[in-house]
Amino acid sequence: MYGFLGLDGATHIAEELPNPERTVPRVILMIMVIGTVTSIPWTIAMLFSTNDLDTVAASALPILEVFLQAINSKAAATFFTVWICFIYYGALVSCFVTSGRLIWAFSRDGGLPYSHTFAKVHRSLHAPVNATLLAGAFLIVTGLLYVASTTAYNSIVGLAIMSTNLTCAIPQAIVLLRGRTVLPKRYFDLGRIGGVFCNAFSTLYAALYVALFCFPLTLPVQADSMNYQSVVLVGALAFICILWLGWKRHTFSGPSLENEGVVLNHHMISDKMPPQETE
Repeated sequence: MYGFLGLDGATHIAEELPNPERTVPRVILMIMVIGTVTSIPWTIAMLFSTNDLDTVAASALPILEVFLQAINSKAAATFFTVWICFIYYGALVSCFVTSGRLIWAFSRDGGLPYSHTFAKVHRSLHAPVNATLLAGAFLIVTGLLYVASTTAYNSIVGLAIMSTNLTCAIPQAIVLLRGRTVLPKRYFDLGRIGGVFCNAFSTLYAALYVALFCFPLTLPVQADSMNYQSVVLVGALAFICILWLGWKRHTFSGPSLENEGVVLNHHMISDKMPPQETE
C-alpha cells in the first residue's frame, strides 16, 4: 500500500536519491520491517504493563501514566516520557523539512496558489525557504487550533492520516481497474499475481479504513464528542475540486518525467535535477 509514498508529492524524495527505482522500494520495505520489529514488542510490553486502562484513558498524559503503572517510579516514568518527547522532537524536525519539500515540489509543478513564490530555492542556502516557512505557518496554526478546540484539532490530524492512506490507494485502484499492463518496465515488479493481490488488498483496506475512521468514538453522539472526520474530508475534497476546476487545471503540469531523466519504457538514466528558480 505504501509503495506509492516515494511518488507522493511529486516524488519529492525519489528525485533526490541515486537510482530511485531501486532505492525507494528498498527504503520503504526496510521501514515496514523496522516498524514491525520494533512496534510489536513495544505494544505487547505496554499492554502487559498497563493494569488500569480507565486511569490511562482519563490521564492528561497517558504515556506517563503507562510508565507509572509499569515502573512504579515517578522519576523513571518522567525520564522515559522526556526521552520519548525528545525522540518525537527529532521526528518533528524531519516531518517539518519533508513538508516543506512537499510544498516546494507541488508548487514547482504549479499545483498550489502562488506556486511561483513557493517554488523558489534560496540562492545561498540551496533550500526551499519559502515553502518551508509556509509549512511552519501551518504548524503554528494547527498548534493554536489545539488550544482553541481539541475536537477540531483531532479532526485535522485524523484527516491527515486518513487522506494519506486514501491517496496512496487511489493509484492502486486505478492500476487494478485498468490492468497492470499500463505500468512501465521497472526494477521492483511484484508480478501478475502478487501485484494484483497488493492492489486489491490496498484498495479494499483503504475503503474499510476510511469508513471506520469516520465512525463516532462514543455513544450517544453529542456535538462535543462527534467525529467530524467525514465533514472535514468532504470540505477538503470540495476545496480541492474548486481549486482545480476554477484555477489549477490550466496551470498544473505534473512532474516532468523527461526533465527528471525518467524513460517510461525503460528506467532512470540520469540523476540530475532540473534547474530550479532561485531567489
